[in-house]
Amino acid sequence: MNTKKSLSIEEFESIKNNDDLLYLLNEKNISYTKIVNTLSYNSELRLLQIELVKLQNYIAKKRKELPLFLKVEMLQGKVVIFVDLWSI
Repeated sequence: MNTKKSLSIEEFESIKNNDDLLYLLNEKNISYTKIVNTLSYNSELRLLQIELVKLQNYIAKKRKELPLFLKVEMLQGKVVIFVDLWSI
């Protein structure tokens, strides 16, 4: 039995404004808070990925060798990355 809550393509395309979206989410018993948290998480993750690419480009440009150890955790609904750097 599939209990995954979701909107169909037709339902999604029928949304014209915020009220329509909130009505559909409520009708399907889909948590608005969970959606907002997921979108916030994905947005923050994207920004962190951009910063990591910038760091990689800097290291490549300067021809540096830099072991980088990352530990990613979720703390209080936020993405937290712990970075340990050791220059060679």
